[in-house]
Amino acid sequence: MTTEANIRRLAFIRYLYSLAEEQAERPEPTCAVALLLFHDAAELFLQLSSEELNTGATRPEFMEYFTLLNEKLKPGHLSSQESMRRLNKARVALKHHGTLPSRLDLDSFRATAAEFFRANTRLVFSLDLEDVSLVRLIGYEPARSCMLQADHEIEAGNRTRALEQIALAFEHLITHEERKQGTSQYPPIFSLSRSDLEDVSSRELPRYLEGLEALVKRLQADVRWLSLGLDLRRVRRFRQLTPEAVVAPSGVSDVWTVDLSQTSNQDVDFCYNFVIEAALRLETQP
Repeated sequence: MTTEANIRRLAFIRYLYSLAEEQAERPEPTCAVALLLFHDAAELFLQLSSEELNTGATRPEFMEYFTLLNEKLKPGHLSSQESMRRLNKARVALKHHGTLPSRLDLDSFRATAAEFFRANTRLVFSLDLEDVSLVRLIGYEPARSCMLQADHEIEAGNRTRALEQIALAFEHLITHEERKQGTSQYPPIFSLSRSDLEDVSSRELPRYLEGLEALVKRLQADVRWLSLGLDLRRVRRFRQLTPEAVVAPSGVSDVWTVDLSQTSNQDVDFCYNFVIEAALRLETQP
């Protein structure tokens, strides 16, 4: 029976695979990174399968895994062996020779990876990779609980409610990390002096102050994310796609519901994966 530790490793493999799918949607040539991620996810899967079936092999080459595992799986055998051989050759060409895959090739490798994980996870571990929740990677319970609820909402097709729970999970992670670091309250970045306002007429002053306040708030928010080691560009996209959520020091949380009907399943996937990524980054910080 598959151990909890191996299920957690499967969750990480699924996360890596989901990042590869996300990267494959990007324009050329950046989409080529997906090839490396598909290969890494598949190699981690083969390594874990080797341990699960106790092949006794020590650091075999990528394609050698198929021979070793097929011996253990008789009369069954791993799916997609020749397709994965082609993917492996393309990965070597990209990594060692700088040969970029075409968009057509990348679409083919994406389909290869999907079939590889669909068939082989069931064969080796007697479960579907889609059933391995990425939430297992989150250690902080309040955030994990929100993400479990997001799983239920996604299954039910409720994108708005899913994004609300995802937003709450992220806020739980951030406030928890800030409390650990003692940075929950940031001082003002700068203050106004009388000389700053001498050239502003009384009629223009309210609009000037509103703009200045908005600028300071954005700068303070950016400092907040950067101080936690998060990717500012990805945080901004996440904040655009999710409702505003707050977590009080008492632990009480709230979320402001907004119209999220225009968000897509891809948007939800991005936000979901972003929280997993943030959790992994924050929980491994000293």
